[in-house]
Amino acid sequence: MEKLLFFLKKQKNKIEIFEFIYAHLKSYSETYTEKELNEKLRNYMMIFATMRRYLVDYKFVIRDNYGQHYQLNPEVELEKLNIRIETVEEKSLSFLMF
Repeated sequence: MEKLLFFLKKQKNKIEIFEFIYAHLKSYSETYTEKELNEKLRNYMMIFATMRRYLVDYKFVIRDNYGQHYQLNPEVELEKLNIRIETVEEKSLSFLMF
């Protein structure tokens, strides 16, 4: 699998990437241990801890107080997400990957 080479600076592009990853995480599980989430994120980016931090900061993922368990945020708008994910998948994120 190809991995993200770098993060874009534009907010819109970051959100599209987070939505894409959120949708793929949701297809596996709603909750993850830190180790499980790291393994999934490693598929998308070599610096997976940065991606995990962004997902928490942008409220796509909710972290427990101890940082050991993560839950996908059920309040993410799925209708909007599905439309945008299809757009991102059509592009295959090729402009961001190596």
